[in-house]
Amino acid sequence: MNVQALLEAIDGIALVIDRDLRVSAVGTGNWDRFWAENGGADGGFAILGKDITMSFSPGVVRDTYRKLFTEVLEMKRQAICVDYRCDAPAARRQMRLSVTPIVTSAGRTHLLYQSTLLSMEQRPPIPLFAARTGEENEPGAVRICAVCAKVEWPDEHAPGAMAWIEPQEYYRRGGSDVTVMSHGFCQPCYERMVAEDM
Repeated sequence: MNVQALLEAIDGIALVIDRDLRVSAVGTGNWDRFWAENGGADGGFAILGKDITMSFSPGVVRDTYRKLFTEVLEMKRQAICVDYRCDAPAARRQMRLSVTPIVTSAGRTHLLYQSTLLSMEQRPPIPLFAARTGEENEPGAVRICAVCAKVEWPDEHAPGAMAWIEPQEYYRRGGSDVTVMSHGFCQPCYERMVAEDM
């Protein structure tokens, strides 16, 4: 059985990533479905040859994933497994990303990247999740944790401090619909991600 047949059989988005963090193979069936359901114009092969980390938000999110992927490639870390939210405006989606090493017969290490849907529930739309994703420190952008989807917002109990709150709470506290959001990590999510024993 070849690599392509295995990728097609794996649940969710399945990719093989080379040592330069470029996509060298993709399970096209699930990738095409994911791409079409999320407004993509090209087919699944549009990702082939591209640096996987360029699909992550620029700044701390991209840099952190690049570091973690490299650590797996260099066998400094056994694997990465991150449960995260990937909400749509009218749906709360819980996802799991796992990245594990593949050692070829020639002794070269690649990565198996798999992103699967754990659960999805419909809800009244939250317009925040339809906003354009901008740069990490773009003026006017509302920052969302790339793992738990909480929103960074002024802490109502500590003037001058920031807190991470649920998106619904953001609106309750007077947050408005925005045109730009950026991604980062709240401290608990970041600490879990970079912990050695994941």
